Amino acid sequence: MKKLVLLIFLLFIDSSFCHVPTFSNNSNTDLLRALMINDPLKSVVVYDEIESYDSKYYSFYLNASDRLVLSLITPDADFYPGMILMVPELNGYSMILLNPDNESVKEFEPFIPSSYYNLVNFDEVVNNSGQYYIIIHSKALNGKFGLTVGYVESFTFIEWIKIPFDAIFIHSWEGQNLLIIFSPLILSIIAGSVYCIKKSKKHNWEKIVGMVSFFFYIGSGLMILLQMIINLIPATFSYSFIITLVFASLPIFFGLIIFKIVNKKKIKRDDGIKLILLGGLGIAFWAGFLVAPIIVIILGIKKIN
Repeated sequence: MKKLVLLIFLLFIDSSFCHVPTFSNNSNTDLLRALMINDPLKSVVVYDEIESYDSKYYSFYLNASDRLVLSLITPDADFYPGMILMVPELNGYSMILLNPDNESVKEFEPFIPSSYYNLVNFDEVVNNSGQYYIIIHSKALNGKFGLTVGYVESFTFIEWIKIPFDAIFIHSWEGQNLLIIFSPLILSIIAGSVYCIKKSKKHNWEKIVGMVSFFFYIGSGLMILLQMIINLIPATFSYSFIITLVFASLPIFFGLIIFKIVNKKKIKRDDGIKLILLGGLGIAFWAGFLVAPIIVIILGIKKIN
């Protein structure tokens, strides 16, 4: 079992899609307004879109001997934007044209369940210090793309706990309807509401609040499962879906433990400690959109005092 857990997390660490998500404000339409990437060594992905015969601009500073890792992805079939890398030289800039691979196949991305065509990959050590620019351009089609920069896979606490909220924006950016994105959570909340109404005479407010949190945990896990299924279907098969399965299962597992605790005749002090732990794990593993884990922690603290 320990070897299996280690294997899963090694797969996660090695995933080429483990990037901090960021979003363009759509104003980066010329060099003077290029979107600044503050740390080009840190692995980030900028989600953007472009109109036909238009260009988008990005900028970052590198020191000589820094490693520059770039890739260009898109969820759209038959969309092949080009990439230009502007490299600082003594007397201006040289340009490297990076043409898209028009034979790429759609690949499953397990971290935030998605599927993309990987169009461009670039990985080299740079020789010159200075301000670098990237231009993404499209000839005949409108489309969406993600520009990934960097190779150091690290997250701040805020970046990590924001992932469930970023995922909603990403799936919406991909073109999914918000109703489909939220449908597992909505159905879970409806089922929970019906259950709580039926049991309202038997349960006090603490049990009802605990039950609501349980259904939020379940719903958030099912949302990840739904996205896994949606994005596995059009993509080439990959065992990396195991990573997604783990991240989807953990909120459900934590939720079931919460359900067991709050349905006891009397919630004891030890149960309060468990609830605090389950709330912390919920925050760490994207369960219940922060609200439910915080409620669980508060309920646990109340039982300790």
